[in-house]
Amino acid sequence: MERPEQHMTDSAGERLLRSILEPLGWTVNRIEHDYGVDFEVEVFWEGRTTGVTFKVQLKSSRATKYSSGGDFISQTLGSDAATYLCQELTSPVILIHADVEQNRTFWLAPQLDLDTIRKLKDEALGQAITLRIPTVNELPDSLPRLVAEIEEVETLLATRVIIETPVLDFVSSIRDRINSDEIIREFKIKSDSVKLSQAQSLLGDGLVDEARSRINSVLSDPEASIGNKFPAVLILEGVEARAFREGRSAFRAFPEIKAYIADKLWTLVRNGPAHMKFYALIAREAGKLALLAERESALYINWVAHTETADILWKLSLVNQRARVSREIVKQYNRCLRLAQYASGSPHRWLLGGAILHVVSAISVFILRLRLEGLERSEATYAASALQLCNLAAQIAIEFRDDQGLTEAVLAAPSIDCREGSPALRWARATSTSIRDRNVRKATEDRLEWTANELRRQPPDQAPPFSDLRRMFEEMATALGIDLSDPNDPRAELVRIGIADLDPSRVLKGCEHIFISLGDREILAERLALPTAGNKIIHCDLHGHAIEGPDLDGTYALFKQRYCQKCSDSRPRLADWVYTEEWQQEENRKHVEFLADFNRRRNARRRNA
Repeated sequence: MERPEQHMTDSAGERLLRSILEPLGWTVNRIEHDYGVDFEVEVFWEGRTTGVTFKVQLKSSRATKYSSGGDFISQTLGSDAATYLCQELTSPVILIHADVEQNRTFWLAPQLDLDTIRKLKDEALGQAITLRIPTVNELPDSLPRLVAEIEEVETLLATRVIIETPVLDFVSSIRDRINSDEIIREFKIKSDSVKLSQAQSLLGDGLVDEARSRINSVLSDPEASIGNKFPAVLILEGVEARAFREGRSAFRAFPEIKAYIADKLWTLVRNGPAHMKFYALIAREAGKLALLAERESALYINWVAHTETADILWKLSLVNQRARVSREIVKQYNRCLRLAQYASGSPHRWLLGGAILHVVSAISVFILRLRLEGLERSEATYAASALQLCNLAAQIAIEFRDDQGLTEAVLAAPSIDCREGSPALRWARATSTSIRDRNVRKATEDRLEWTANELRRQPPDQAPPFSDLRRMFEEMATALGIDLSDPNDPRAELVRIGIADLDPSRVLKGCEHIFISLGDREILAERLALPTAGNKIIHCDLHGHAIEGPDLDGTYALFKQRYCQKCSDSRPRLADWVYTEEWQQEENRKHVEFLADFNRRRNARRRNA
């Protein structure tokens, strides 16, 4: 009697599986009467059991179906079998596919396979389910990840048991067997960790306010552990950065966010664990460096914008301020370098790579300014130093097998120099190959190219964004002795209004017939070259209405009340409309005759008044 071909294939698959696991000392025991699983495996290390066991469903084939890109194979299961593996088993199970033709073996943890679990919910019972097994999960190279995922499944199953156990049964089962205070403490830590995970997911979805709410619920809780509050502050930095990019932040610049987060970290851990304290110290000094670099950058923008128009005293003031701030930057950067050097030999260095990258981010602003000013030698010196910091962070990540830390180091490099062919970009591309996980490596490489392209997208000679203009005028006002925080200084009020009105989009978006021109200006506006520090005139170019006032918000409120509320011709601008300097210049050209006629009538009224 001939043995069926599938039996021979299955036997070949079993031999292949045993040839991988049994030389490690792991036991592979066949299960004869268990529906849906074939083997039970116990993990041993150096001849001693680890206590880790898992079940195996083995599928063997001589015609394995690889994807066109070779990144996964397809394995079909009946929906009943898939449901059993994914949702019904109460112990870890691994689906293993053996390609006996090529002697290759791949695995999948079906209890963690969200795509398949969703399919089981959406598709009718009785239909076959196709699972995708990633080819990066090839044995034996992926054994460490296999063990890690088994531990994840153990945690998932234990959590499921706790959730599904009635409260009274749960309390009864642990009474006098487990320390109640310890249970409360551990549940609290894990509950807060889930909140932080939710915050990260919400941030990824762009739900900034919801993410901030989750984080603040942990930070404001006196019973939350410092081990959860520390990462909560780090996640908060991402929340505030996204809010800033979307124009929904109280911060005026990214460095202010970094300094705020660094101070918050230091306040949290100044009396805490040494590794967290060291991280916070480096981040705090990097935050100071970031503020100095941002201030120096604003002074440089001042210089470029007003070098032809400012008086000699103003130019001398700028020169002196820039020289003083540059000296402070050098001192602060050297302080950061000393801390990084200590970190390289610290027993806590496993955590410190991310803190070192804060220094890279801060000094990159100064490096860009040196490049724009044509100071090539100084730029090259600081760029090489910053790249060494990136490399230090990367080596720490490699030492501790931290793919996420290595990704962060790679993605920090383009901020040093994003130009094609630069040492920083070449280093980043070469270092990304050291990322062990193939999927993480591919995502990092894609993100690296995207980041470099984004940084190259705005040429240095373009008009600075409103955030830079705002900082520029704030620095100029400070140099003239104006305290913009003084609510009783009329000069400060004038400058604050002028800065706020640099971007008139909040008014212009109300109706496509609105046009804004400049009215009478104060001497201070001329001195600062701040055109909006004076009267603004809001026009309706359809009906000829106009109102003049010192601030856009108050003037527009009166304009709407008087002319817009009952106007049937009001047409809000399109939702994707964005105010730019180019748009304004085009509008100015369109309204040359309109403004000439308006000014003739305005001047005539003044003469007759």
